[in-house]
Formats: sequence, structure tokens, C-alpha cells
Amino acid sequence: MKKVLAELMNIDESKINIKGKSGNGLGIGGKNEGIEAYAVVLIKNENI
Repeated sequence: MKKVLAELMNIDESKINIKGKSGNGLGIGGKNEGIEAYAVVLIKNENI
């Protein structure tokens, strides 16, 4: 996943961090009734 994202964004793979977390019994993800996915992205243009 990191490799694909790095290639798409033309950045080094070491600049990407991916974390997984359980639902701790909360919501549909925590009750094994489904999955949840959230994404937080911070992009900084170093050329500005």
C-alpha cells in the first residue's frame, strides 16, 4: 500500500505512515459486523 501511494504521489515511501486500529467493541467495525476506514492526509508543498 505504501509503495503504491509513494509511486502515485512521486515521493519516497519513508514519507508515508499507515496505522491500523481495532474498533474496541464500538460501532460496526468493533462488533465484527463490517469494516470502517478513515483517512487523514497532510500534504505540504516544499516548493512554496
